[in-house]
Amino acid sequence: DGRDKEILLPYCITPASFSNGLLYYNETVDTHFLSTFDIESRTENRILKYNVWHPVCVGSKAYFMDIENNYRLCVLDTITSDVKEITPDRVDFFNIAGEYIYYQRSSETDPALMRIRTDGTGEEVVANGVYNTLSVTDQYIYFRAFGNPVTIYHTPVHGSVNVSEFVAAKDAVSR
Repeated sequence: DGRDKEILLPYCITPASFSNGLLYYNETVDTHFLSTFDIESRTENRILKYNVWHPVCVGSKAYFMDIENNYRLCVLDTITSDVKEITPDRVDFFNIAGEYIYYQRSSETDPALMRIRTDGTGEEVVANGVYNTLSVTDQYIYFRAFGNPVTIYHTPVHGSVNVSEFVAAKDAVSR
């Protein structure tokens, strides 16, 4: 309720995901190791001594960008502690929607908004170019071309990629 404020950790963190009472974050003081903070017991636990960015937990899987290996996308099985590469591509950002991970492939020659299954299979191009503002709902993924703050595109989260302009957003802005 905001009345009884307390310091939970004595240093800055980058909170990125919350699942089953655990706040997942990468440390920011000396490393970017993956840690959790148990809200109930007020205890922290380092779960991966590895430099990560933007950890997102879904069930027992923690997806992250691997800082030490050109920001490739990886997944940690929090039960077995196994780490698996999802894609060797350099990733600018990502978002998870059901069985898919949508991410911006960072490339000087071939940048693209990509889609890949959470197990690392079925990689495909959603849209060629540089995109940002990636938002997910149950049915659609929304995104913008970098440098164009007005036009929003979308494609169904599930099924075939079918990118089209989200006209309702443009209509709302022009009113």
